[in-house]
Amino acid sequence: MSKRYLLFGASTTFGATDYENGGWSGHLRRHLDTKQQNRYFHNLAISGNRSHDLLRRMEAEAKERIRDKAKEDWVMFISIGTNDARVDDGEPVVAEEGYRQNIDKILTMAKDLVGQVIFIGGQPVIEEVCNPWKKPESYYLNERIRAYTEMAKEVAAVHDVPVVEYEPEMSARADLRELYDDGLHPNAKGHKVIFDILQPKIDALLD
Repeated sequence: MSKRYLLFGASTTFGATDYENGGWSGHLRRHLDTKQQNRYFHNLAISGNRSHDLLRRMEAEAKERIRDKAKEDWVMFISIGTNDARVDDGEPVVAEEGYRQNIDKILTMAKDLVGQVIFIGGQPVIEEVCNPWKKPESYYLNERIRAYTEMAKEVAAVHDVPVVEYEPEMSARADLRELYDDGLHPNAKGHKVIFDILQPKIDALLD
C-alpha cells in the first residue's frame, strides 16, 4: 500500500535556508516518493510555529489533505519545540508545563487523524552565533532545546508514539559550525546531514 505523508513543524522542518534542496524534508520527500512511488507528501511546516500554533491549525489542515482517504493510509511527522524553548526577557516563550500539555493534545489529535505518528526531536544551535536572536534578550539555548525534546519523549511514550532524533549525532560533529549559516537554521550541507541521520531511523519505523 502506498502511504501518504503529512509533515508539521517550524522553519527547519520547512527547509529554511536550504534553497537548493528544500531542506531535510525535501530530501525525505524525494526518498519516499522514489521508494514508494507516490506523490502525496505534504510539508505543512510554518516558520516561527510553536506548539500552541500547531495545536490551533493541525486538525483543519490535516483534514483538508486527508479528505476521504483511509486513516491507515496516512503517516504524520511532527517536529515542534525549538521555538517553544526559546527564552525571551528571561522567560520561556512556552513554559514547560504548557509545552507538555500542548504535546499531549497534539499527539492525541494526530492519532485520531492518521494511522501512524512519528515525532522528530529538536535541533542543536550554534549559541555564540545566533544569540541574541533578532532582538535583545532573545535566546536559543541547547540545554533548553534538549530539555523540551525530553519532555516530548516522555509524553510520546504515553501515547506509544516513536521519537526519532538527530541532535545527538549532529552535536557530536567536529564540523557542526560549518553546517549552519545563521547559527539557528542549517544550511544545505546541514540539512543533508540531518536527512542522512533521520532516513534509516524513519525507514525502520514505516509500515
